[in-house]
Amino acid sequence: MLNVTDLPPTYVETNTLKSKPPKYETINGVTLLNPCYNTWQEQKTTVMNAQSALPIISTLQDYLEYNDALKKAGVCERPLSDTTIKVLKNIEDNTYLKKVGIDGLELYNSIQKLFSLYEIPIGFLSKLYELEKFQMLEFVIDDSFANDDTVVNDSCPLKIGKTSFETAIETMKIFIEILAYVPIERIQIKFFNRRNVISIIKKGQSPTVFIDAGIAALETALASTPTKSTTHYEAIKEALDDIDNEKVAKYFLFTSFPVLKERKKIEAMIFSQFDTHFLTIICFDGNINESWNKELRCIPFLSIIESFVIKKDKVLEDQGESIPFSRGFYLMLQLLSMLNPKDLDLMHGKYHGYFFWNYSVAPLT
Repeated sequence: MLNVTDLPPTYVETNTLKSKPPKYETINGVTLLNPCYNTWQEQKTTVMNAQSALPIISTLQDYLEYNDALKKAGVCERPLSDTTIKVLKNIEDNTYLKKVGIDGLELYNSIQKLFSLYEIPIGFLSKLYELEKFQMLEFVIDDSFANDDTVVNDSCPLKIGKTSFETAIETMKIFIEILAYVPIERIQIKFFNRRNVISIIKKGQSPTVFIDAGIAALETALASTPTKSTTHYEAIKEALDDIDNEKVAKYFLFTSFPVLKERKKIEAMIFSQFDTHFLTIICFDGNINESWNKELRCIPFLSIIESFVIKKDKVLEDQGESIPFSRGFYLMLQLLSMLNPKDLDLMHGKYHGYFFWNYSVAPLT
Protein backbone atom coordinates (compact mmCIF):
# COMPACT_ATOMS: atom_id res chain seq x y z
CA MET A 1 0.00 0.00 0.00
CA LEU A 2 1.41 3.37 -1.01
CA ASN A 3 1.29 6.23 1.46
CA VAL A 4 0.47 9.90 1.06
CA THR A 5 3.99 10.61 2.31
CA ASP A 6 5.31 9.08 -0.92
CA LEU A 7 3.97 12.12 -2.77
CA PRO A 8 5.82 15.43 -3.12
CA PRO A 9 5.07 17.64 -0.10
CA THR A 10 4.00 20.46 -2.41
CA TYR A 11 0.92 18.42 -3.31
CA VAL A 12 -0.49 18.92 0.15
CA GLU A 13 -1.88 22.31 1.08
CA THR A 14 -0.05 23.81 4.06
CA ASN A 15 -1.66 27.22 4.47
CA THR A 16 -5.20 27.37 5.79
CA LEU A 17 -7.22 30.27 7.12
CA LYS A 18 -7.31 30.40 10.92
CA SER A 19 -11.00 31.23 10.79
CA LYS A 20 -11.74 28.15 8.71
CA PRO A 21 -13.71 25.58 10.75
CA PRO A 22 -12.83 21.87 10.46
CA LYS A 23 -14.32 20.44 7.29
CA TYR A 24 -15.30 17.16 8.96
CA GLU A 25 -16.56 16.13 12.37
CA THR A 26 -17.14 12.71 13.88
CA ILE A 27 -20.36 12.11 15.78
CA ASN A 28 -21.14 8.71 17.29
CA GLY A 29 -18.36 7.13 15.25
CA VAL A 30 -19.57 8.54 11.91
CA THR A 31 -17.51 11.23 10.16
CA LEU A 32 -19.61 13.73 8.20
CA LEU A 33 -19.30 17.17 6.64
CA ASN A 34 -19.22 19.79 9.39
CA PRO A 35 -22.36 22.00 9.11
CA CYS A 36 -20.26 24.98 10.24
CA TYR A 37 -17.89 24.43 7.31
CA ASN A 38 -20.77 24.35 4.85
CA THR A 39 -21.99 27.66 6.29
CA TRP A 40 -18.48 29.14 6.20
CA GLN A 41 -17.70 28.41 2.56
CA GLU A 42 -19.11 30.72 -0.09
CA GLN A 43 -20.22 27.98 -2.48
CA LYS A 44 -22.92 25.77 -1.04
CA THR A 45 -22.78 22.04 -1.52
CA THR A 46 -24.80 20.46 -4.32
CA VAL A 47 -25.55 17.44 -2.12
CA MET A 48 -29.10 17.93 -0.92
CA ASN A 49 -28.65 15.60 2.07
CA ALA A 50 -25.20 16.92 3.05
CA GLN A 51 -25.80 16.86 6.81
CA SER A 52 -26.37 13.10 6.87
CA ALA A 53 -24.36 11.92 3.84
CA LEU A 54 -20.84 10.55 3.73
CA PRO A 55 -18.35 13.35 3.05
CA ILE A 56 -16.85 13.88 -0.39
CA ILE A 57 -13.05 13.68 -0.47
CA SER A 58 -11.99 15.88 -3.40
CA THR A 59 -8.35 16.73 -2.61
CA LEU A 60 -5.42 15.47 -0.58
CA GLN A 61 -6.10 18.23 1.91
CA ASP A 62 -9.64 16.88 2.31
CA TYR A 63 -8.19 13.42 2.82
CA LEU A 64 -5.79 14.58 5.53
CA GLU A 65 -8.49 16.56 7.32
CA TYR A 66 -10.87 13.61 7.10
CA ASN A 67 -8.36 11.22 8.65
CA ASP A 68 -7.50 13.81 11.28
CA ALA A 69 -11.16 13.85 12.31
CA LEU A 70 -11.13 10.05 12.45
CA LYS A 71 -8.02 9.98 14.65
CA LYS A 72 -9.47 12.52 17.07
CA ALA A 73 -12.52 10.29 17.41
CA GLY A 74 -10.38 7.19 17.95
CA VAL A 75 -11.44 5.66 14.64
CA CYS A 76 -9.03 3.86 12.28
CA GLU A 77 -7.81 5.91 9.33
CA ARG A 78 -9.05 5.18 5.83
CA PRO A 79 -6.34 4.38 3.25
CA LEU A 80 -6.03 6.30 0.02
CA SER A 81 -6.40 3.86 -2.86
CA ASP A 82 -3.28 2.67 -4.68
CA THR A 83 -4.68 3.71 -8.06
CA THR A 84 -5.27 7.28 -6.88
CA ILE A 85 -1.78 7.64 -5.44
CA LYS A 86 -0.22 6.15 -8.58
CA VAL A 87 -1.96 8.62 -10.87
CA LEU A 88 -0.90 11.48 -8.59
CA LYS A 89 2.71 10.32 -8.87
CA ASN A 90 2.40 9.87 -12.64
CA ILE A 91 1.44 13.52 -12.96
CA GLU A 92 5.15 14.31 -12.48
CA ASP A 93 6.18 12.30 -15.55
CA ASN A 94 7.67 14.66 -18.17
CA THR A 95 6.14 12.79 -21.12
CA TYR A 96 2.76 13.10 -19.49
CA LEU A 97 3.21 16.77 -18.67
CA LYS A 98 4.17 17.60 -22.26
CA LYS A 99 0.85 16.16 -23.43
CA VAL A 100 -1.05 18.33 -20.97
CA GLY A 101 1.10 21.43 -21.54
CA ILE A 102 1.65 22.35 -17.90
CA ASP A 103 4.11 21.62 -15.07
CA GLY A 104 3.35 19.04 -12.39
CA LEU A 105 2.58 21.32 -9.45
CA GLU A 106 0.39 23.65 -11.50
CA LEU A 107 -1.43 20.66 -12.98
CA TYR A 108 -2.18 19.16 -9.61
CA ASN A 109 -3.24 22.47 -8.08
CA SER A 110 -5.58 23.10 -11.01
CA ILE A 111 -7.11 19.64 -10.69
CA GLN A 112 -7.57 20.19 -6.95
CA LYS A 113 -9.44 23.43 -7.60
CA LEU A 114 -11.69 21.79 -10.20
CA PHE A 115 -12.45 18.77 -8.06
CA SER A 116 -13.15 20.96 -5.05
CA LEU A 117 -15.33 23.40 -7.03
CA TYR A 118 -17.55 20.71 -8.52
CA GLU A 119 -17.37 18.33 -5.52
CA ILE A 120 -15.77 15.50 -7.49
CA PRO A 121 -14.55 12.53 -5.42
CA ILE A 122 -10.77 12.14 -5.72
CA GLY A 123 -11.11 8.49 -6.73
CA PHE A 124 -12.43 9.57 -10.12
CA LEU A 125 -8.99 10.95 -10.99
CA SER A 126 -7.58 7.59 -12.10
CA LYS A 127 -10.73 6.87 -14.12
CA LEU A 128 -10.60 10.30 -15.74
CA TYR A 129 -7.13 9.62 -17.10
CA GLU A 130 -8.34 6.41 -18.75
CA LEU A 131 -9.87 8.68 -21.40
CA GLU A 132 -6.34 9.01 -22.75
CA LYS A 133 -6.82 5.70 -24.58
CA PHE A 134 -9.32 7.31 -26.95
CA GLN A 135 -8.03 9.09 -30.03
CA MET A 136 -10.94 11.50 -29.88
CA LEU A 137 -13.93 12.40 -27.74
CA GLU A 138 -16.88 13.55 -29.84
CA PHE A 139 -19.91 15.39 -28.47
CA VAL A 140 -23.10 15.70 -30.53
CA ILE A 141 -25.49 18.30 -29.11
CA ASP A 142 -29.23 18.26 -29.73
CA ASP A 143 -30.11 21.86 -30.62
CA SER A 144 -33.62 21.05 -31.86
CA PHE A 145 -35.20 23.31 -29.26
CA ALA A 146 -32.39 25.79 -28.72
CA ASN A 147 -34.87 28.65 -28.50
CA ASP A 148 -37.31 26.82 -26.24
CA ASP A 149 -37.77 28.76 -23.00
CA THR A 150 -39.28 25.90 -20.99
CA VAL A 151 -37.70 26.04 -17.55
CA VAL A 152 -36.06 22.90 -16.19
CA ASN A 153 -37.27 22.10 -12.67
CA ASP A 154 -33.85 22.04 -11.02
CA SER A 155 -33.67 22.87 -7.33
CA CYS A 156 -29.93 22.15 -7.13
CA PRO A 157 -27.89 25.00 -5.54
CA LEU A 158 -25.44 24.85 -8.46
CA LYS A 159 -28.00 25.49 -11.17
CA ILE A 160 -26.11 25.66 -14.45
CA GLY A 161 -28.88 26.25 -16.94
CA LYS A 162 -32.49 27.40 -17.12
CA THR A 163 -33.60 25.30 -20.08
CA SER A 164 -32.50 21.84 -21.18
CA PHE A 165 -30.43 23.33 -24.01
CA GLU A 166 -28.76 25.89 -21.74
CA THR A 167 -27.93 23.15 -19.26
CA ALA A 168 -26.42 21.02 -22.04
CA ILE A 169 -24.27 23.92 -23.25
CA GLU A 170 -23.05 24.82 -19.76
CA THR A 171 -22.27 21.15 -19.14
CA MET A 172 -20.28 21.08 -22.38
CA LYS A 173 -18.25 24.06 -21.16
CA ILE A 174 -17.47 22.25 -17.91
CA PHE A 175 -16.42 19.18 -19.90
CA ILE A 176 -13.99 21.35 -21.88
CA GLU A 177 -12.62 22.76 -18.64
CA ILE A 178 -12.06 19.32 -17.11
CA LEU A 179 -10.68 17.70 -20.27
CA ALA A 180 -8.10 20.47 -20.62
CA TYR A 181 -6.15 18.72 -17.85
CA VAL A 182 -6.35 15.25 -19.41
CA PRO A 183 -3.76 14.13 -22.03
CA ILE A 184 -6.33 13.47 -24.75
CA GLU A 185 -5.51 14.13 -28.41
CA ARG A 186 -8.59 16.13 -29.34
CA ILE A 187 -12.27 16.70 -28.78
CA GLN A 188 -14.89 17.40 -31.42
CA ILE A 189 -18.28 19.06 -31.01
CA LYS A 190 -21.15 18.78 -33.49
CA PHE A 191 -24.80 19.77 -33.49
CA PHE A 192 -28.00 18.21 -34.75
CA ASN A 193 -28.96 21.22 -36.87
CA ARG A 194 -25.94 23.50 -37.12
CA ARG A 195 -23.26 22.75 -39.68
CA ASN A 196 -20.49 23.95 -37.37
CA VAL A 197 -17.90 21.32 -36.46
CA ILE A 198 -15.63 22.31 -33.59
CA SER A 199 -12.32 20.48 -33.36
CA ILE A 200 -10.00 21.30 -30.47
CA ILE A 201 -6.59 19.65 -30.77
CA LYS A 202 -4.40 19.38 -27.69
CA LYS A 203 -0.89 19.31 -29.25
CA GLY A 204 0.67 20.08 -25.88
CA GLN A 205 -0.98 23.49 -25.62
CA SER A 206 -1.66 24.76 -22.12
CA PRO A 207 -5.01 24.03 -20.47
CA THR A 208 -5.83 27.75 -20.45
CA VAL A 209 -5.38 28.02 -24.22
CA PHE A 210 -7.38 24.81 -24.72
CA ILE A 211 -10.27 26.08 -22.58
CA ASP A 212 -10.34 29.55 -24.14
CA ALA A 213 -10.23 28.16 -27.68
CA GLY A 214 -12.93 25.58 -26.98
CA ILE A 215 -15.40 27.93 -25.32
CA ALA A 216 -14.82 30.67 -27.92
CA ALA A 217 -15.49 28.20 -30.75
CA LEU A 218 -18.61 26.96 -28.97
CA GLU A 219 -19.95 30.50 -28.54
CA THR A 220 -19.26 31.23 -32.22
CA ALA A 221 -21.17 28.12 -33.27
CA LEU A 222 -24.12 29.05 -31.06
CA ALA A 223 -24.28 32.47 -32.70
CA SER A 224 -24.88 30.82 -36.08
CA THR A 225 -28.34 29.94 -37.39
CA PRO A 226 -29.43 26.28 -37.56
CA THR A 227 -29.73 25.23 -41.20
CA LYS A 228 -30.93 21.64 -40.85
CA SER A 229 -33.82 19.78 -39.27
CA THR A 230 -32.26 16.53 -38.12
CA THR A 231 -34.03 13.77 -36.20
CA HIS A 232 -32.38 11.87 -33.34
CA TYR A 233 -32.02 8.80 -35.54
CA GLU A 234 -30.36 10.76 -38.36
CA ALA A 235 -27.98 12.52 -35.98
CA ILE A 236 -26.88 9.28 -34.32
CA LYS A 237 -26.52 7.49 -37.67
CA GLU A 238 -24.39 10.29 -39.08
CA ALA A 239 -22.15 10.22 -36.01
CA LEU A 240 -21.74 6.44 -36.11
CA ASP A 241 -21.00 6.43 -39.84
CA ASP A 242 -18.40 9.17 -39.49
CA ILE A 243 -15.47 7.17 -38.16
CA ASP A 244 -12.13 6.17 -39.72
CA ASN A 245 -11.01 3.18 -37.67
CA GLU A 246 -10.27 5.44 -34.74
CA LYS A 247 -11.05 4.63 -31.14
CA VAL A 248 -13.61 7.32 -30.45
CA ALA A 249 -15.90 7.91 -27.50
CA LYS A 250 -19.15 9.52 -28.63
CA TYR A 251 -21.50 11.48 -26.41
CA PHE A 252 -25.02 12.45 -27.46
CA LEU A 253 -26.44 15.34 -25.44
CA PHE A 254 -30.22 15.07 -25.84
CA THR A 255 -32.24 18.16 -24.97
CA SER A 256 -35.38 16.53 -26.36
CA PHE A 257 -36.56 12.93 -26.54
CA PRO A 258 -36.84 10.73 -29.67
CA VAL A 259 -40.36 10.11 -30.90
CA LEU A 260 -41.72 6.61 -30.41
CA LYS A 261 -41.27 5.44 -34.01
CA GLU A 262 -37.56 6.37 -33.88
CA ARG A 263 -36.66 4.52 -30.71
CA LYS A 264 -36.61 0.98 -32.11
CA LYS A 265 -34.63 2.15 -35.14
CA ILE A 266 -32.06 3.82 -32.89
CA GLU A 267 -31.85 0.75 -30.68
CA ALA A 268 -31.28 -1.60 -33.64
CA MET A 269 -28.70 0.69 -35.21
CA ILE A 270 -26.66 1.06 -32.03
CA PHE A 271 -26.85 -2.65 -31.20
CA SER A 272 -25.53 -3.60 -34.64
CA GLN A 273 -22.40 -1.48 -34.11
CA PHE A 274 -21.78 -1.74 -30.38
CA ASP A 275 -18.47 -3.58 -30.81
CA THR A 276 -16.84 -0.60 -32.54
CA HIS A 277 -18.12 2.30 -30.45
CA PHE A 278 -18.15 3.63 -26.92
CA LEU A 279 -21.37 5.59 -26.56
CA THR A 280 -23.09 7.72 -23.96
CA ILE A 281 -26.56 9.24 -24.25
CA ILE A 282 -27.20 12.05 -21.78
CA CYS A 283 -30.80 13.21 -21.46
CA PHE A 284 -31.20 16.74 -20.14
CA ASP A 285 -34.92 16.79 -20.88
CA GLY A 286 -36.47 15.11 -17.84
CA ASN A 287 -36.85 11.36 -17.44
CA ILE A 288 -36.14 8.60 -19.94
CA ASN A 289 -38.86 6.24 -21.07
CA GLU A 290 -38.32 3.29 -18.72
CA SER A 291 -39.00 0.51 -21.23
CA TRP A 292 -36.65 2.05 -23.81
CA ASN A 293 -34.10 2.67 -21.08
CA LYS A 294 -34.08 -1.03 -20.16
CA GLU A 295 -33.69 -2.09 -23.78
CA LEU A 296 -30.73 0.22 -24.36
CA ARG A 297 -28.99 -0.86 -21.17
CA CYS A 298 -28.64 -4.35 -22.66
CA ILE A 299 -26.17 -2.97 -25.22
CA PRO A 300 -22.50 -3.26 -24.13
CA PHE A 301 -20.50 -0.01 -23.89
CA LEU A 302 -23.61 2.13 -24.14
CA SER A 303 -24.52 4.26 -21.16
CA ILE A 304 -27.83 6.06 -20.68
CA ILE A 305 -27.89 8.92 -18.20
CA GLU A 306 -30.91 10.86 -17.01
CA SER A 307 -30.83 14.51 -16.02
CA PHE A 308 -29.20 15.41 -12.73
CA VAL A 309 -32.58 16.35 -11.28
CA ILE A 310 -34.00 12.89 -11.98
CA LYS A 311 -30.87 10.95 -11.08
CA LYS A 312 -30.26 12.60 -7.72
CA ASP A 313 -33.86 11.93 -6.69
CA LYS A 314 -33.53 8.27 -7.70
CA VAL A 315 -30.27 7.88 -5.81
CA LEU A 316 -31.85 9.38 -2.70
CA GLU A 317 -34.92 7.15 -3.03
CA ASP A 318 -32.96 3.94 -3.66
CA GLN A 319 -30.10 4.46 -1.21
CA GLY A 320 -31.28 6.82 1.46
CA GLU A 321 -29.33 9.82 2.67
CA SER A 322 -25.89 8.23 3.06
CA ILE A 323 -24.64 8.77 -0.50
CA PRO A 324 -23.53 12.34 -1.37
CA PHE A 325 -24.58 12.47 -5.01
CA SER A 326 -23.07 15.81 -5.99
CA ARG A 327 -23.10 17.62 -9.32
CA GLY A 328 -19.43 16.65 -9.70
CA PHE A 329 -20.19 12.97 -9.12
CA TYR A 330 -22.83 13.24 -11.85
CA LEU A 331 -20.45 15.06 -14.24
CA MET A 332 -17.87 12.29 -13.87
CA LEU A 333 -20.46 9.61 -14.53
CA GLN A 334 -21.40 11.45 -17.71
CA LEU A 335 -17.80 11.61 -18.92
CA LEU A 336 -16.69 8.14 -17.84
CA SER A 337 -19.77 5.96 -17.98
CA MET A 338 -18.99 4.35 -21.34
CA LEU A 339 -15.81 2.89 -19.83
CA ASN A 340 -17.89 1.10 -17.20
CA PRO A 341 -21.55 1.34 -18.29
CA LYS A 342 -22.79 -0.73 -15.36
CA ASP A 343 -21.25 1.59 -12.77
CA LEU A 344 -24.24 3.90 -12.94
CA ASP A 345 -26.50 0.95 -12.15
CA LEU A 346 -24.43 0.34 -9.01
CA MET A 347 -25.76 3.66 -7.74
CA HIS A 348 -28.90 1.63 -7.08
CA GLY A 349 -29.11 -1.36 -4.77
CA LYS A 350 -26.98 -2.98 -2.11
CA TYR A 351 -23.56 -2.25 -3.64
CA HIS A 352 -23.81 1.52 -3.40
CA GLY A 353 -21.52 1.82 -0.36
CA TYR A 354 -18.68 -0.01 -2.07
CA PHE A 355 -19.25 1.89 -5.30
CA PHE A 356 -19.12 5.30 -3.69
CA TRP A 357 -16.15 4.61 -1.48
CA ASN A 358 -14.21 3.06 -4.35
CA TYR A 359 -14.45 6.40 -6.14
CA SER A 360 -13.77 8.56 -3.10
CA VAL A 361 -10.91 6.96 -1.18
CA ALA A 362 -10.66 3.15 -1.16
CA PRO A 363 -12.92 0.09 -1.12
CA LEU A 364 -14.65 -0.63 2.15
CA THR A 365 -13.52 -4.26 2.09
